[in-house]
Amino acid sequence: MTPCSSVISTSKVYPIDRGGVLFFAIALFIAGWVTPFANAQTGSGPVKVFILAGQSNMEGHGEISPIGTPGTLEYSLNNNPTMYGHLTDGTNWVERDDVWIWYNRGGTTVVSGHLTAGYGASNTTMGPELQWGHALGDLYDEPVLLIKTAWGGKSLAVDFRPPSSGWSVNPPVAPGDQGYYYQEVLDTVSDVLTNLQSYFPDYNGQGYELVGLGWHQGWNDRVNQSYNDEYEQNLENFIQDIRVDLATPNLPFVIATTGMSGWSETHPRALSLMAAQLAMENSTIYPQFEGNVAVVDTRDFWRDLTVSPADQSYHWNRNAETYFLIGAAMAQEMNLLLNPPSGSESIDAVYLAQSHVQKPSDPYFGLVSQRDALLKVHVVDPNTPAAPPVTAVLNLNGQVLNLNLTGPTTLPASIPDGPGIVQHSFDDSFTATIPAGWVQPGLQITVNAGVASTTLLNLEIGAPTKVIMTMFDVQYFSDTSGDYPAGTFAELESKWPVSELEVRRLEHVVFPELVIPPRSNLPAARVRSQAEYLEQTGQPFDGEQAAALAWNRALKRAGGLSGRYTLSYINIYGVNAGGQAGGFAGVGNGTSQGVLIHELGHALSLPHWANDPSYPYVGSMFGIDPPGSNNTHVGPTWAFDAPTQTFLPPIVQTNNPGNHPSGTYKVDPMQGGGNGYQEPVFLMNHFSDYSMNQMRNYLEGHVVIWNDNLGQYASWNQAAADYTSTVSNNGVQFPIERDVPVISVMASVSGANPKVSMAYPPIGPYTGSLIQLFDPTSATDRATAQSIFAPAEGCDVCVRVIQGGIEKTYMLAASWEPGIDPLQGNSLRTEAINLPAADGEVTRIQLLLTPDAEINGLPANPEVLHTWAKIVPNPAAFDLAPIAGSSSAITMRAVPGTTSTGDPIEYFFAEVSGNPGGTTSGWQSSASYTDIGLQPSTEYSYFVTMRSGLEETDPSDVLSSSTHPSGVSGMITVDETAQFSLQSGIGLNAVTGLAGFDAAGADKLVVTVGTEHGFNNGEGYVFEVRYSGVILTEVVQEDAGVNNGTAAIFYLDNPGPIGSGTIEVSASSPNGGIGAAYALSGTTAGYGASNTSTGNTVTSVTLTTSGENSLLIAALENSGNPNGSGTAVANVPMTSVASGFWGSQWGSHASGYLQVATPDMVTPTFSTNIGANFSINVVAAEFLAQVDVTLENFKRGDCNADGEFNIADAVCGLEYLFGGGVSTCLDAIDANDDGAVDISDPVYVLSALFSGGPEPIDPFGNCGIDPTGDALDCDAYLCP
Repeated sequence: MTPCSSVISTSKVYPIDRGGVLFFAIALFIAGWVTPFANAQTGSGPVKVFILAGQSNMEGHGEISPIGTPGTLEYSLNNNPTMYGHLTDGTNWVERDDVWIWYNRGGTTVVSGHLTAGYGASNTTMGPELQWGHALGDLYDEPVLLIKTAWGGKSLAVDFRPPSSGWSVNPPVAPGDQGYYYQEVLDTVSDVLTNLQSYFPDYNGQGYELVGLGWHQGWNDRVNQSYNDEYEQNLENFIQDIRVDLATPNLPFVIATTGMSGWSETHPRALSLMAAQLAMENSTIYPQFEGNVAVVDTRDFWRDLTVSPADQSYHWNRNAETYFLIGAAMAQEMNLLLNPPSGSESIDAVYLAQSHVQKPSDPYFGLVSQRDALLKVHVVDPNTPAAPPVTAVLNLNGQVLNLNLTGPTTLPASIPDGPGIVQHSFDDSFTATIPAGWVQPGLQITVNAGVASTTLLNLEIGAPTKVIMTMFDVQYFSDTSGDYPAGTFAELESKWPVSELEVRRLEHVVFPELVIPPRSNLPAARVRSQAEYLEQTGQPFDGEQAAALAWNRALKRAGGLSGRYTLSYINIYGVNAGGQAGGFAGVGNGTSQGVLIHELGHALSLPHWANDPSYPYVGSMFGIDPPGSNNTHVGPTWAFDAPTQTFLPPIVQTNNPGNHPSGTYKVDPMQGGGNGYQEPVFLMNHFSDYSMNQMRNYLEGHVVIWNDNLGQYASWNQAAADYTSTVSNNGVQFPIERDVPVISVMASVSGANPKVSMAYPPIGPYTGSLIQLFDPTSATDRATAQSIFAPAEGCDVCVRVIQGGIEKTYMLAASWEPGIDPLQGNSLRTEAINLPAADGEVTRIQLLLTPDAEINGLPANPEVLHTWAKIVPNPAAFDLAPIAGSSSAITMRAVPGTTSTGDPIEYFFAEVSGNPGGTTSGWQSSASYTDIGLQPSTEYSYFVTMRSGLEETDPSDVLSSSTHPSGVSGMITVDETAQFSLQSGIGLNAVTGLAGFDAAGADKLVVTVGTEHGFNNGEGYVFEVRYSGVILTEVVQEDAGVNNGTAAIFYLDNPGPIGSGTIEVSASSPNGGIGAAYALSGTTAGYGASNTSTGNTVTSVTLTTSGENSLLIAALENSGNPNGSGTAVANVPMTSVASGFWGSQWGSHASGYLQVATPDMVTPTFSTNIGANFSINVVAAEFLAQVDVTLENFKRGDCNADGEFNIADAVCGLEYLFGGGVSTCLDAIDANDDGAVDISDPVYVLSALFSGGPEPIDPFGNCGIDPTGDALDCDAYLCP
């Protein structure tokens, strides 16, 4: 190239005759030829100048944003940082201070400066200039200048028409004149180069060199037939004329074809225009252009509307990726023109990558059909010339596809290769993605690089395995919000040998109650919490994985006994868990992606590699040590993450998230953990190529699909390269309906341990499969079940469901075997069936005992082993039967209900006796109810029912209680109180701090407890409280679930002398705690009203008492924020008994009592810290005073107890008063019911008999109890 001065003359030169063709000449002042510009030529080498000319697509309409729209530059960067990462510094678009650009946008607005995104047709778009400038800027040490001379809507036939093609107006003077924009190109270049110092302050006078021209134009000629017809001649003339007028005879010229619509384009004008453009590099037709003109076929860069920002085919659908690739390809061709290959290049290695980067000759090489594959070619030349075009020709059963590979602009002299040596990178290699549709058995690949060529034959390409993974997120006991990190399943798909991973995930499958199978000499246990498991078995909670495995097996079989159509996996939430898997199924911790990838490796046949002598990657290999004490490792083969186009080294990097020593091999997920050794942007360790090969082979042999052409299920046939190896289906081995909405009904049964048998809440709807179901009332179904469904021991259990309002009964493949040892694992059977979700919601499931139902059918009245309903228990039931606390109130409490959905429960208490004063509660959220305003000595009857949403239970049994007579009451005495401390650790532990607690005459011991689970990571719960070895009764407990503490109240009637005895508490791994002990006298047995509340700002609880002079005891527990809780205090009018906190990082407890004179709504309140992160539990319970009420039946006024009311009764009364008579029922003598026996009673009798006075009040005429309270007794009375 000839170095030019910094100025091109902008003066017009009159046309001169060149063989009859008029040209404009622009004088180019060469450095050193013109003295006035000598000073401007000092400094570094000359600026390298490139002209970018054309119409709107050279202007550039590739959208830069937004990031979420496919085809924008931001989207491309986010989804392929390897290719686009150089355009950004991590925050902003890079500005190349070594690449300058000048552009008169639209002919009205000059934009110039350092190259960055935004130099397109507007500041929100980009064009070919972006990657052209980046690529060629990297080629030079000197600054590079891009002069864009592009205007939208311009043709070569008119606007850019070269002088040699003839002009109608010479010179052109206005837009529309032939050649006007040809002249504008020259004028613009002259202006910019003349004023370099003004336009670019970085210019230091070093001169410039006109290096090349890029041309992207043609749409306006493509849509006009006459323009189209002369395009080839005009383009030839343009190249030659522009070179002459720029005084650069062999100026390198790169043309980008008008390839919109891609390879599917068939319009004759479009094809002929591209043919004209491509002809320019045909040296047979145009020998003068050999080695100085190149053409880029842009059809490979077409992107459809579905992955583009706009529907503008003439602007490449405004797809930034397209403009980027056009710029890159043009720059590559320009480099080849400037630096021709030497002819000594060679293809050193060819790799293919899906999950691993492997040569076809590698021992564990294999590709998955219908999955993109990266073709990676090492082209080397010891002379390090400019890189030649590297292409690949794909041949698949006679169909051909040409790929252009992208790579370095200069060939490396060599690339180190071999296990433990190769360092895979895009920087030194040529790559292209083979589309998924071309990755099929029979594919042949020929790679060409300059004079070098190689062909890959007999590639190992297997099944296009699609794995359908059905996942159930099972929440143990209550719902949680746990999950895997975002991106887990996309990364898992890239790390598996599959063409697709379809995850069908059913979230929030809540099991409030569940069965843990037998384990370690413990029988199966049916529990509602981890705490209950400890209470039942005496052992800490465990067996969660065994339970999940049983469920998973049942759910998998419900969709087909073979289990080959879908992989089934259960995510465990709410309890600590690891994982177990095998046989295309597994279970594991639903928040650990490391557990997930490890267990799914087992599901796809992989063992722990340390136990397998065939595993090839053991110990030091190729000079690289194994990771620490783990002698097995991932081996030397690099992995590849296709979604991010990232090469993953087999060596531990310095920034690994597990902080493992760098420089050793990574671990395989099957030996050493599923995560921790990977690079920070990833979530999981990658498998070795050996593991991948094993899984690929397993899947090809195991997975079946439905072959529509054959009308059968089939597995992969490598010889036929298709799923043609059919399998037979008897209706239960494989689905009879697949990929349909289903609801699973599942049950666990045990004849050896019947109390654990239960039906689980319905599971679904979710997308699954259906097999044949068997109705025990159908003789045909029974006969079929005997041959293909029933276990050897028989279908002894059925499920009766109500679905969509219709009752149905189906057999389960489960046996009832009472003779089995309940400690054996097979003493518990878990099975499931799938029902069509289209048949409606499942609202009830009954588990029926039906011995050998496949033979005997359904018994007339089968025993119901368990009933699941949307609300349980159903029917509702009383926890505290109605009990009178006074003459005007009765209190009661329902068994707290639960729902399968976790939705809130409401309770309805109905009074049905009809006696005066009885009141129905209405729907309420509390499980407790006190009916007040009742009549004395009157019987009232109640039932309770529950509802949640639109679901309502059946009512409970009706229970009755009678109020006390009026005017009688007792009094409770608080004999002694004390605060105590709990010890840490599981099991029964004696409390401390009761040395002075002494109450010899107490008739009730009440204990309040506040505690929480150690380290706040479990469910705080009080299992048991004992006094001197006797178990106390729980009144109420509020534990608020996992990660929270608990407040509870327990009591013991008639504890005996209190003083020397020991209080022991068993809780769920407590970290300590505080409690209070109350010694009471004057109480009646049991308790009255109770209630709880919980929340982060709760400081009180409300309940309605039922007794006169009853005692209310309340307690609060605060679990802290996040650790410290402050000191809680019981507020007046309560009398404080306990107040304090335990440890420096745990909770606090307060407790107190309050005497309540008459039935009333009471709200005991505490002072404590509150706020968003606190967890506070409050409980309260009423204890009733002992009331001595005679319940002897008698007739009032019938002193002599003869059943009559006459003069003899007056005489009897006088004898008792004055004649020394005796009576066993003073209430009968008290005729006027004034609470005393005196002369007024015989007078009252005589007045009623003979003077028209009032008759005695009830009970009179008929026997009954005294409805009013007094001090008189009725020890004995014989009612006639």
